[in-house]
Amino acid sequence: MSSTEEEINSENNDNESSNSDLTDTDLENQILLMDSSEQAENDKSDEDEQILLTNLSNLQTEPLNDETKEISGAEPGNEESSESKIRKIIIEPLSGIEMVYIPTGSFLFGPAEELKEVSIDGYWIGKTEVTNAQFRKCVEAGLCEESLTMDIMNTETADQPANYVTYKQAQRFCKWIGGKLPTELQWEKAARGISGNIYPWGNEFPEESTIYANVPGETSDLLSVGSFPDGESPFGVLDMAGNVWEWTSTLYEPETDGSKSDSSAAEYVIRGGSASPLEAEETMFMLRTDYRGHASKPNYFLGFRCIIPDSGL
Repeated sequence: MSSTEEEINSENNDNESSNSDLTDTDLENQILLMDSSEQAENDKSDEDEQILLTNLSNLQTEPLNDETKEISGAEPGNEESSESKIRKIIIEPLSGIEMVYIPTGSFLFGPAEELKEVSIDGYWIGKTEVTNAQFRKCVEAGLCEESLTMDIMNTETADQPANYVTYKQAQRFCKWIGGKLPTELQWEKAARGISGNIYPWGNEFPEESTIYANVPGETSDLLSVGSFPDGESPFGVLDMAGNVWEWTSTLYEPETDGSKSDSSAAEYVIRGGSASPLEAEETMFMLRTDYRGHASKPNYFLGFRCIIPDSGL
């Protein structure tokens, strides 16, 4: 299959403020999965530096491989995304991140017993979490900051997910490439496809030792992104379960439809589960595409990926 040129408008209509900061106090190795009564102070000081928005006009669309690959599943409605849609991938030029296209249309959202059909606009999402090497590029460009606990200069962990990243640092990186953090809805559609998969790879319950995701086990440590191709989502997105949790831009509320986003909030929804040994007893539940954690502080088992809105492609 030949490469197809894809253009993305560099105008990023991002209404979320990048001036919101979570208090960077003592870092916790335990992800906050319980409601917290303490609200972090929001940093409302103006940014001194201007965030550079990426000129995305030269993005290359590349085929997934030499063969045409189709999105599995059936669309709840008759929107443009269907089983016959060909996957599209672009390479974001500043960071080198592979971005997978998630088409406009409906999908089944929420817990299995409360599934509902939701329609959202198309967007591009990182095929994997942002890596240490990719985050390092933003630091070297002078637009991101490395915390003392990050490990982005270690070549041995270059392909592992960037961790110990605050919500604000994740926002800033995504802004640098002309994108933003995904909402809870955007994350879930990319993870489960359109037909309400329980796990990214389908509805098969994973064994404790699994080929689908990095889960708590003998090592309970981080692995390089893309290490579990069998665990890809119906859209071809990798690592949507296990390894590290992922920030979303959605304000955490116990009962929500996943659509509310508020960058001034102290706690945000995190998705995907991780390899943390503290989650060993519940990990198979936390790997579900509908499971909602929440966090206010960075930690070892928390990373992120970015989305770039579809600007009329």
